[in-house]
Amino acid sequence: MRDHHSDRVKRVPSLARFGLATFVAAATGCSLLTDVGGLSGGPAGPGAEAGGDVAVASVDARADAADSTMPPCAPPAFCDDFERGNPTGAWNGLKTTGGTLAIDPALSSSPTRSLRADLVGSTTERTVYLERLVPVGTLGVKISFSFRIEATPATTNALAGIQLGTPLSSVFVSVNGSSLGLLAQNYMNGDSHGYPLGATKLGEWDRITIEFRRTTPSGTPTLRVTRGVPATLLVDEAVTVALGAPNAYRIGIIYAAAGTAGGQAWFDDVRVDLD
Repeated sequence: MRDHHSDRVKRVPSLARFGLATFVAAATGCSLLTDVGGLSGGPAGPGAEAGGDVAVASVDARADAADSTMPPCAPPAFCDDFERGNPTGAWNGLKTTGGTLAIDPALSSSPTRSLRADLVGSTTERTVYLERLVPVGTLGVKISFSFRIEATPATTNALAGIQLGTPLSSVFVSVNGSSLGLLAQNYMNGDSHGYPLGATKLGEWDRITIEFRRTTPSGTPTLRVTRGVPATLLVDEAVTVALGAPNAYRIGIIYAAAGTAGGQAWFDDVRVDLD
């Protein structure tokens, strides 16, 4: 997989903060727990119990080492370009509620395949994603991924993100119609903060890097988000929302609000680095 991150980073100054009303996902935070946190009385999601010691597979630290087009990705990094037939690979978990995940040989960011997430039409919330757990004590996670959306979603979709525990919280990319953003959300007290990432691009591949980092276990976390190739720096600041320690990262449509329409999204060239 080519390296999409370089010193060619253009800073966007003076970004205005988005309030809760900017993202429908913020208004449905309690509902989000149904699939992401497993706290609503239903089955727990794959990352809900990620507070204990976690054994993380790392055979060449790639999900498809046998036939990958990417160069070796040495631990603790994890890479996946989905050059295989099985979508799961070395991910720890797969969740498909109201949709499916599959390898798509017809569309990709880098040759020759990608991960396709399909949502069925439904009046209930839906979620389709892959998840990989991280070891206890991880201070930071940087996840980079390419994605493609063909049509503006009829409902708010939360794409790839980082699951955080104690307090249960997360940071994730939110697609709300024509707008793309990042949401940091604490599910225990309802606190959240949105960061604008620009317009939703349709019919083309886009790339985002989310970097969540602490210097000490009790330190204030910082968020750094870039978009595009070459990368444009959109967020680089301390987080005001109380967030937990990283315990998993997810790729896919990790949440779709209730609505009647289905939808699709494609993902490719995932790279994750841990601190």
